[in-house]
Parts: sequence; structure tokens; C-alpha cells
Amino acid sequence: MNIRELARIAGVAHTTVSRALRNHPSLPRETCIRIQKMATKHGYAPHPVVSQLMTQLPRVRQLPRPALAAITCWPDWRRRSPFNSLIYQGMEKRAAQLGYRLEEFSLLDEDMTASRLSSILYARRIEGVIVCPFKQGPVRLDLKWEYFAGVAIGHSVISPPLHRISPSYYENMLLALRELKRLGYRRIALALTPAIRVRTDDAYVAAYGLYERDLPARERIPVFCSAQAGSEVKPRRRSLHADASLDMHASLDPAAVASWLRQHRADVLICNSSPALAALRRAGLQIPGEVAYVSLDNTISREEISGIDLMPEQMGSAAIDMVTAHLHRRECGLPDTPKIMSLQSCWRAGATAIARELTVREP
Repeated sequence: MNIRELARIAGVAHTTVSRALRNHPSLPRETCIRIQKMATKHGYAPHPVVSQLMTQLPRVRQLPRPALAAITCWPDWRRRSPFNSLIYQGMEKRAAQLGYRLEEFSLLDEDMTASRLSSILYARRIEGVIVCPFKQGPVRLDLKWEYFAGVAIGHSVISPPLHRISPSYYENMLLALRELKRLGYRRIALALTPAIRVRTDDAYVAAYGLYERDLPARERIPVFCSAQAGSEVKPRRRSLHADASLDMHASLDPAAVASWLRQHRADVLICNSSPALAALRRAGLQIPGEVAYVSLDNTISREEISGIDLMPEQMGSAAIDMVTAHLHRRECGLPDTPKIMSLQSCWRAGATAIARELTVREP
């Protein structure tokens, strides 16, 4: 079965079939869907070698670049969050390299709903959708997904199930633990906000628990989290606007954390937020003199903080690669088997956790 045979069956020109199989914006959406279903029914599939060669042919005329949608739900999200700004830069750069342009759509705009946004994207023939990290979550986002190829960055949107780009949280914790052991730290403490426990599905806690399993009981330090964490450590389906208890910017009580660290005589604290460092110092904790400090999100820091760089630009770039790959294969709609791509992060050495001589504390 080739394009000309398929065109005869469909009763259209072979050029129309070619455009329909590529979801060309010059054709009505219904025509594209009808011809694509017919192609599937009759067993048509593009030849992979020919498709690859066609992508390398020079363009005779400059066509308007198709758009990809970046969906946000965070007030002034790029200015307020340098992490998100780097994600967007990675998306924008990679989209341009692949011949696309990126358009941002905010669910916080006046009168904006998931249904209205679906209509806007459909009218503009935008099929590729990247769901950027939300400030609150986990949430549900009910677009008319049958028209779109969707990819989520992070875990703030957990329903419906989409393809996803995410840091490898479990590996990141193991990386931090390995580096701290190499630097000579023994009593390693972990403090997390409820929001990060939900968004990581307790991957940080799981990796930390694996590390603590092999320690003598007297050297184990329980994970610190705020009081409401006990009922929120498992993801729950929520409406579009989640409650503030799972705000990504919500912080732990620094005075309580400082007291807990002293109680357990910790050598070093691992925390999920770089800004927590200043709050702990204001609470009277001497860092790194009294206790060392490591951030699990050390992508942006105003000083040389030790910790994990989550590589947000690479996350944005990977999201573009994933969504465009699905567009090229004409894979719109919710996936039967969502793919999760976990990106490797890296350790950033800093002044808050420096090498120390191994010492043995009295019990």
C-alpha cells in the first residue's frame, strides 16, 4: 500500500493524503483524521528511510513555523522562579532548532478554563502541548486530549496520565548520600516539605530509607516533615486549583528544623530547597560550622551551596523532543502506556558541605 493507492481508495489527490498524514494545517482536522484512520485500516505505513531523507531536503520556500503550546499555572512564573525560567529557555531553544515556535498559555488568565484553552489550541491548529510545572499540585488538567499530543514536566499534573519528563529523584538522593559519605559525613539528616514528598511520590524518602537500613539503630535519624505530612504523603487527584497546603514555595519551620538537628546531633542536613538555608541561619543555626547543608534543588543559588543541579534546561529540551516525536508519528490523544523519561542530574560542590575528617562521636 502506497500513498497513491490510498488516495484512490479515499477519493482524493495523493498530495491531499500526504498532507493529511502530516496533519498539515491547510486541511480540516476532520479530513486528516478520516484519512489517517483509512491509512491504518488498509495497513499503510511510511517508509522510515524515505521519511528520514525527506526531512533532510532543503526547503524551497519559507513556511510559517508551527507552534507548540507551553501551559502554565503560576503567576509570573518565569520571573518568580528562575528554575522555571531555565525550563522555558530549554524548551524555546530546542523548539527553534526543530523548526517550531513556542507559545505560552496561562490557566490563570481571566475566564480561562481547560475547555476554553482546548478550543483556543484547536482553532490555532496547535497540537503539541507541554504542561509546565504548576506552583500547586498535584492537579487534574482536563483538556480535550484527543486533539493533542501532551507531555508534562514534573509531577504537578498527575491526571490524566501523560508522557512525562522528570528528574530521577531516587537517584538524586543516592547521589547526594554518596557525595556526603565521600566528604566524610556520617550523621546525615533529611528534611522535606509536604509538597515535595507528594510530587516525588516519596522517592527521596525511599532512597534515604535504603541508606539508613544498613546503619546501627542509634545512628538513624527520622525524616523531618511538617505536621500535615502524614496525611499527604500519597498523591491525590485534585481539581485544577489545588489547595495551598501543597504549595511548592511552602517552607518548613526553620526553628523546629534547627531544634530537631541539634536533638539528633546531625552532621549535615539534606533539604529540598535552597532558600531554606537563609531561614535556618536566621534561626541561629551555624552553617557549615555547626551543621553542613545540601540542597536537592541547587539549580539556582546566590552563593556556593552544595547540592544537586536538576538541569532544568535539559528537561525543557527533552520535553520538546518527546512531544515533537509524537507529532511526527501522528500520536495524538492520551497514551495507553505513558512513558516517563527520568533525566540524570549532577552534583554541584559548594561551600555549605565541605570535606571533613572522619570523627567518631560518643553515643
